[in-house]
Amino acid sequence: MGNFTFNSQPKVLIIADADDELVGYVKNLLGNYEIESELCANIYEAVGLLAKTDTRNIFAVGRFEQLNKEKGRFFQKLTEKTIRCCCLTHRQIPQEQSAALEETGVFIVKEMDAIEAILAQYLESGAADQPIQKQDAAHFNANEFAATEAEIDALLGND
Repeated sequence: MGNFTFNSQPKVLIIADADDELVGYVKNLLGNYEIESELCANIYEAVGLLAKTDTRNIFAVGRFEQLNKEKGRFFQKLTEKTIRCCCLTHRQIPQEQSAALEETGVFIVKEMDAIEAILAQYLESGAADQPIQKQDAAHFNANEFAATEAEIDALLGND
């Protein structure tokens, strides 16, 4: 996690192994839009990165199977921060789970080519320019800071 700076420009967070073909596809696509990206090897690394920001100018991309680990808690974190997400999958996802995710701004696609249309729609909608709503202490949720052992290891760089 290097030079990913958070400001008003949209950024894309790619959650995947560096050698995954999805990474190359998304980085090439982002070059067309001149958008910065950051690669996180897993959801734990992504949670650590997201904890450092209070902006929603982020669009997350990854494979559903990886993002859905820990019973889908990563999707909950994205929803809490109003971050849109596009997931690539080659398997059938139960209709109720798919519908629930789509209601929170998670798009599920079966072909990599579909990512471009979703990203373009996100950029055109102005969603990337919306300011985040600050929460006061009355909305504090101590469980938000609970972490699994794997998340803590990822944040500390323990493999």
